[in-house]
Amino acid sequence: GIHSTLLVPLSSGGRALGYLQVANKQDRSDFNDSDVRILKIITGQAAPIIENAGLIRQSIRRALRAESLRRIASLSGSSASLDEILKYSMVELARLFQVDYAAIYLLDETIGVLRVHDESVYGISPQDVATLGRINTNDPEFTKSITKNKTPYLTNNADLEENIISIYQPLIRRLKVKSVIDVPVIIREHGSGEVILASRQPDFFTRSDLQLAMTVASQMAVAIERASLESQTDVDLRRRVEQLTALTRISRELNTSVNLRHLLKQVYKETLQTTRADCGTILLFDQTADAQKREHAPILMYFGEGKPSEKRQPLEIKVIQTADPILIDDFNRISPDEPTENRIPPHAGVRSALIVPIGYQEEVAGLIHLHSGTPNHFDEADLEIIQALAVQAAIAIGNAQRYQDQIYRTELLNRQVETISKIFEVTRNMRLDRPLEETLEDLAYAIQESTPFDVVLFSVYNPQDKMMHRLTGAGIPLKAMEELKSNPQRWENIKKLMLDEFRFGRSYFIPYNQRPDMPEEWHTITISDEAQSGETESDHWHPQDILIIPLLTTDNEPLGLFSVDAPRDGKRPDNTTIETLEIFASQAALFIESQKQITHLRTEVHTTKAQLAQAEEAQTLLPELIEQNRTRQATIEHLKQYLQRISAGLGMVEIANRQPDKSAAFASLGQELRTRLELDLTLVAAATSNGARLLHTFGEIPEKANPEALFGQRNPLRQSLQSGEILFADNLAENEEWGQSPLLHALDAQAFISMPIRSKEAIEAAILGVSHHPLPPFTEADHQFFELLTRQIGSAITNLNLLTETEERLQEVNILLDFSQKLGGLQPVHIL
Repeated sequence: GIHSTLLVPLSSGGRALGYLQVANKQDRSDFNDSDVRILKIITGQAAPIIENAGLIRQSIRRALRAESLRRIASLSGSSASLDEILKYSMVELARLFQVDYAAIYLLDETIGVLRVHDESVYGISPQDVATLGRINTNDPEFTKSITKNKTPYLTNNADLEENIISIYQPLIRRLKVKSVIDVPVIIREHGSGEVILASRQPDFFTRSDLQLAMTVASQMAVAIERASLESQTDVDLRRRVEQLTALTRISRELNTSVNLRHLLKQVYKETLQTTRADCGTILLFDQTADAQKREHAPILMYFGEGKPSEKRQPLEIKVIQTADPILIDDFNRISPDEPTENRIPPHAGVRSALIVPIGYQEEVAGLIHLHSGTPNHFDEADLEIIQALAVQAAIAIGNAQRYQDQIYRTELLNRQVETISKIFEVTRNMRLDRPLEETLEDLAYAIQESTPFDVVLFSVYNPQDKMMHRLTGAGIPLKAMEELKSNPQRWENIKKLMLDEFRFGRSYFIPYNQRPDMPEEWHTITISDEAQSGETESDHWHPQDILIIPLLTTDNEPLGLFSVDAPRDGKRPDNTTIETLEIFASQAALFIESQKQITHLRTEVHTTKAQLAQAEEAQTLLPELIEQNRTRQATIEHLKQYLQRISAGLGMVEIANRQPDKSAAFASLGQELRTRLELDLTLVAAATSNGARLLHTFGEIPEKANPEALFGQRNPLRQSLQSGEILFADNLAENEEWGQSPLLHALDAQAFISMPIRSKEAIEAAILGVSHHPLPPFTEADHQFFELLTRQIGSAITNLNLLTETEERLQEVNILLDFSQKLGGLQPVHIL
């Protein structure tokens, strides 16, 4: 290792160049002043030599750059073609910088693409050029591009850059470059392209490299502008005026109509007129076809001579696959190297042709096919205008599709509004004291009105015999209904139909030709014996098709099911129809479960009354059992209280169902809970966007108590709002968990009841009832009662949420439709 060392600075003209370090003298002695003097003499001689060598390298580099700039400038001013100028300029620039990759991208505003100039690519494989050579100007990120911003860009470590625009990221990742220079090509203050230089080494470029690249880009801009001016003759300018006029006419049509057929007809007319073609065809493909098989996609619409063949021609397939246009100067003079099928004219008499793709959403949506009986009829100017008209055709496709989507969404929202309105109407008429059959019958008729199905059948599950009993329906003759009621179905047989392959959400659709083998006891009837015309089509309903929606508890236990049949439109259901049916299914399941709970509670009430009568009789007849009678009396009091709670709960649910909005429902529940359960105070809290908030208080709050200030601390009301738990305590003095709660202590609480109000989406609110005196002990039956009460209130809140949301969406749709209609009737200048 080093045991002694000496460092002497290297400097020239007062500038530090480095230092000279020596270590470990051979005789292992320490360095002395003589050693320092000798080393200073050596560094004094070496420093100027090092400085001169650096200056010589800089001079050589500057000379090379000057020579390269001279050659590029000379090339730009020569009579060489634009392709040659760009090609050799990029080669010269790449060699000068010794980069790995170089390319120039040119903006083609006619078709809205920033495209690489193939002849000038340096170091990039043809496969990568095909993948990275196009940047769509419709991309929202294009507004941040070098071409658009006209601002040069330099990075020496692309991996660490976080603000690289997304349109450049595929190029950086594919070529694995570290250092990049990207400078704009500016012609008359307008970005016309960009020059990209890249290296796989980090820290490769300097600021002077950036300045040199900008100088070369300006030379290329001059060459591009000169080539463009030289190509414009009087005839070209006249054709340009005709082309711009055609584009103006098409743009006017786009602003006044959304009829796709009419717009494509106008585009077809303008293509023939501006190119003076003898004939042609515009093809529009079915956009629902697989993008990988677009060359075989069926024709959705066409204009031109005769009906085109569904089989694509070889040249058309090539255009679809590459998305690049093809210009055939003369079919009689195509290179022999071309395949034979590419040399066959579209039809007799055609000598030259032009095929341009119609691009939409990064796919070829159609073709413009022009023919002429004259060789060399079409030129680059024709190609340019047809590409521009193809862009207009793509805009027409987009406008028509958006218009159809808007109509579909409007119809969908109208159907949803109708469905929610029907559900709300049926829910308002639902009363727990009504027979289940009547309520389900109302629901069946609501389904019949809100969906295309004329036949609706409800069945209810009986856990004793494990059978689905047909109960009621709509659109079913009385005789057929009696037959259905007399033939219940086994739940195990129905489950055989509920296979994953038939499942759509919570529904099951079983086509007639895929139905599993069913046992002999399986019973069905056919309402309509006649199949719809076209029953072989996949979207048509067959009389033997089955659509069932099981009604299940939260534990996936069966409550019932309903099935539908005989659609008025003769078609199988779409996703929207199935979603509508499932909304009705949720309401039906909730009501059936509620009815079962009420029936169970009524049975308990009846049993309780019987026990009460027996207890009273025993007290009269058996005076000797005084102590036992006292115990029974306590039981009687508890049962009376339980009966009162059940009656109070039914009343609270009925009142809440009549409220116009959530706030009124919360308030009514808080007031009724205090009154009917004989509590001293009730507090209502709700979850808002700003967190939990106390909404209402009912009853007399102690003078020094501040519930809002104490609400943020742990308390039963906040716990129910957050976790959805039902909490209660009959005697806080014996309750270790909540006995020390600051809020309960401030309210002088001796007992409490805390319940959440849960809608379908989330926990909406919670209610805390406080008593200043201990309450009778709570039982499991009390817990079941409060669970049923919160579920019923939650159902009412869910319905109110759905109605409010639907009204808001319908209002937004009406505003959009009015705005669209106003825009459709205005001239373009008035729109702005």
